[in-house]
Amino acid sequence: MKNPQLHTPVLLEESTELLLNLNPKNFLDATLGFSGHAHYVLSKLSSNASFYGIDQDPVALNYSMSKIGEDPRVTIIDSNFSKISTIAKSYNCEPFDACLVDCGISSVQLDSLDRGFSFQTEGPLDMRMSPDFSLNAADILNTYSFDKLNYIFNTYGECRYVDKFIDNILIKREKKPFETVPDLIAVIKKSFFFYNKRSNFIKMCTKVFQALRIEVNSELDVLQQFLHDIIPLLTIGGRCSVITFHSLEDRLLKRFIRDHKAIIQPVNKRVIQLTYHEAKKNTRARSAKCRVFERVR
Repeated sequence: MKNPQLHTPVLLEESTELLLNLNPKNFLDATLGFSGHAHYVLSKLSSNASFYGIDQDPVALNYSMSKIGEDPRVTIIDSNFSKISTIAKSYNCEPFDACLVDCGISSVQLDSLDRGFSFQTEGPLDMRMSPDFSLNAADILNTYSFDKLNYIFNTYGECRYVDKFIDNILIKREKKPFETVPDLIAVIKKSFFFYNKRSNFIKMCTKVFQALRIEVNSELDVLQQFLHDIIPLLTIGGRCSVITFHSLEDRLLKRFIRDHKAIIQPVNKRVIQLTYHEAKKNTRARSAKCRVFERVR
């Protein structure tokens, strides 16, 4: 597996600056991951501050525990951030002055052969952020109906003209169930015209894998639930910084801020994005956007 130290946290200073300006005493990293943002935040927090980090990936949790777990300010929690209301009560850690959410998948997860997140590996079709989840990507391909597959690829992958693709999925699984990433890649290659352009193939694979990953992990529902529940857990004047990586997440976040404008207000008037040079250096994160909102009442 790729060394977690090589994972580059996205929009590191940009996503945390508007939070750290508050000199927060109670900081929540709702998606701790491999503690890339956490290292930076902890270097800026005061010695009497409290830092809470949540993650559900055991590999990420073990790594973060080894790196920051001995810091007396740090509490690391094994859970999904959609359960923030329950977590806050259990750990008696509310209210929060500042909160960070990174919706992305780490390079470590993408490069792990046994996770199936990337179409460039040959591992099993898993894609679960937590091993506690019962449904994986192979299960979806092997059991979902035509209509359900059509919905997730259209809605979560924003794929078009997928009828032939889904037909080929149904045909393939009758002969032999989907098990590995190459099983799915073979069907993708058979189902679409790429006009001899590898970029078209990569774009389609990205969309298909995104759709499956979102369905496996209920990513949009999880984000929606968290946003709804975090507002009452913020102090008045407390802020939440959210990094998104595709248009579905960003639209959900924009709509949420707009629909709750009586309680929260955007802090950054324009969305924060990577510069051209940053995107060239970290191509996997080139679509990253950051929005920060503040509780005003």
